[in-house]
Amino acid sequence: MPELILDLAVAKRGRINLAIGDSVGSNLANLTLVSGVVLLSSSFVAVDLSVLVQIVPFLLATTLILWRYLAKGGITQLGGIALIVTYIVFAARVTS
Repeated sequence: MPELILDLAVAKRGRINLAIGDSVGSNLANLTLVSGVVLLSSSFVAVDLSVLVQIVPFLLATTLILWRYLAKGGITQLGGIALIVTYIVFAARVTS
């Protein structure tokens, strides 16, 4: 949630690149740091690797969608819709 508020504030000021950099950097840091800490402590805590089977396809899809639009010069409305739909499908699948 803090990243969302920051991204909305900087996007409102016209600093779209800062918003994108914050989102991508935050997600990469969360994925690597949290996953690393969990896997390091896996001898103390049982880790269900089937969760990764659910998460990795959506992570790859989101990364490819974002990469495609950033390589073309920026995220369009269609790209934003594609990312939001990907998130909704991910949230619906993981919570069910």
